[in-house]
Amino acid sequence: MTTRTITGTYSAGYTLGAGFSEVDVTATGSIGGVGLISQNGAYVVNSGRIRAVSVSSGVAMTAGGNLFNAIGAAIVGGQGSPSWFDIYHGGAGVDHFGVGQVVNRGVIDGGYGGSGGSSNYLGQGGYGGDGLDMHAYGAVVDSGAIQGGRGGQGGDNYASSNRGGTG
Repeated sequence: MTTRTITGTYSAGYTLGAGFSEVDVTATGSIGGVGLISQNGAYVVNSGRIRAVSVSSGVAMTAGGNLFNAIGAAIVGGQGSPSWFDIYHGGAGVDHFGVGQVVNRGVIDGGYGGSGGSSNYLGQGGYGGDGLDMHAYGAVVDSGAIQGGRGGQGGDNYASSNRGGTG
């Protein structure tokens, strides 16, 4: 098992290379940008902070795998951008495709939806991102907090009727 240990700050995000079967984000580790992307079914251990700053998931596990989010750790999806011509929804805290398990002892939050503009129906704000999206077979063990992001505020002629994401 080849492990990649993250102790510093990766402000643009981090994609786990194919040569690694595990990534360990330590308590001093921090990932921003497009979040953490694992494309090979790896084991992800987060004891630090993963907060996407673009409209993307905090952690995207595109081939499944196992995720452990420790006590005091946080995973947050990206916030939707304010929009004049399109609706931008918040990113999921964790987007999990394939088989695997998510064990959460910390916090997993979906990103907030972007605010709406002032052009016809596009004044509607974006939906908040889901806290956790499991797209295939897997198990969730949660003794922490998994929350959906708040919906974005509507623009001109729109009330704040947008829904947040699901936990």
